[in-house]
Amino acid sequence: MSGLKTERELRDVLSRRLARTFAEDVCGVEAAWPWTLHVGKPSSRELVRNLEALDVLIRALRVWEAQTNVVVCYEMREAGGPKRVPCRVEIPTADDAALLATPRKGAAGRTGVSTDGGATKRAVKQAGDRMAGQADAPFADGAKGRATMEAANRMARRESASIGGSTSRSNKAVGHDEQASARDSWPATLARARARRDLICEALPHVDAAACAKTVRTTDAWEDIQFELLLSAAAWFYEHDAHGLTPRQVPLPGIDAKWLDTVRNRQLVCLLSDKEELGLVGRPARLEFAYVDPTHAQRCRRRFDSWVDGDSCELVYEPTTCVIVENKDTYLSFPALEGGICVFGAGKAGMAVAATFPGVCDAAEVFYWGDLDADGFEILNGYRERGVACQSILMDYVTLERFERYGTSLEKDHRTPIERERKDLPHLTEAERAAYDVLTDPTWTGHRRIEQEKIPLDEAVAALRRR
Repeated sequence: MSGLKTERELRDVLSRRLARTFAEDVCGVEAAWPWTLHVGKPSSRELVRNLEALDVLIRALRVWEAQTNVVVCYEMREAGGPKRVPCRVEIPTADDAALLATPRKGAAGRTGVSTDGGATKRAVKQAGDRMAGQADAPFADGAKGRATMEAANRMARRESASIGGSTSRSNKAVGHDEQASARDSWPATLARARARRDLICEALPHVDAAACAKTVRTTDAWEDIQFELLLSAAAWFYEHDAHGLTPRQVPLPGIDAKWLDTVRNRQLVCLLSDKEELGLVGRPARLEFAYVDPTHAQRCRRRFDSWVDGDSCELVYEPTTCVIVENKDTYLSFPALEGGICVFGAGKAGMAVAATFPGVCDAAEVFYWGDLDADGFEILNGYRERGVACQSILMDYVTLERFERYGTSLEKDHRTPIERERKDLPHLTEAERAAYDVLTDPTWTGHRRIEQEKIPLDEAVAALRRR
């Protein structure tokens, strides 16, 4: 009904408000409840045309009042005669909103409220007694955090069963016939947020409310074991200096060596340990390359070599041609090329180190050959942006037309369609841009990636000789 929200729309409004405010509200940054939910103000003509829908909404809001602590406010309107029309709903607490809101985005379904009003009111009261009171002073007592975490999970499961336990007939009456998983329900989210707030207060009493709220929000989808690892890491860094260590060298008990390799994890540790940065150092980048000069090969000299960024580099011979490729198979089997070396670029991650490699910087001619897709052209543009005066081979529309049938339109998971937004790549030539524009055209029906391995190496050698 235009001007007057449906019950589903009201539930969606509550869900969006909870999504915006749950962490800050729980951690005491900013109180989000009580709050007034406006139902809408339709014209008298709209009311007359939609009396049946209005009656459905009124019945649904009566169920809301019976099952939670909300108060529905009415006003007298003219609709073919005097009519009590709902105008707003006063929502006293986050727990009341959580019981009524639609599940969070990505949940398995929608949750309906049970028609057993007494049972749901008791659930709200119990939740309030155990949890909501802590929201008023979230940093007063964190000693119960770990026990609260376990209790929160149990409580969420019980409340989800109570809230979603109505019969299909009752669910139909309130317009909801699906249930969300317990983890995706808003009661479960609030219980989890309060439990994690308490754990932060207990383990890291120096953390302020804003940092606590950001952590609670960021880690909401984490499993409990992941969250506890975060607290252990933050506590260690708060007490210790790790400057000069790599992420895997940090002696954190019970934490996998790769855990700190994740940028997100390090950022949260900084936030909770009250540090701007952890002082960790990365490994020096390493680049692989191959000597492909046939004369060198006839002397039974080593073919493959590597270089670590910042280290000295003495090449066996001074290359006249350097070819940067992106795929391991192509690199390992690259054919003979007089005076040449072949560099394994390793995609965008290896672009910075490859651009500083003496074999790239000192060669008379540098060629780049990547996958014929949007990413390949972005890497090519990136090399030129870094000052590498490289030419491309087999990266034009003619090559795209010839080998398109061997391509793919799916990502590496073999399920997700390849979709790339067109970017401004000022360092492409006209021929390269023609192919890039086609591959990033939403209306293009051909394959969007021709992997380098699908193009015969003989074609690459022929293209090099034509230059």
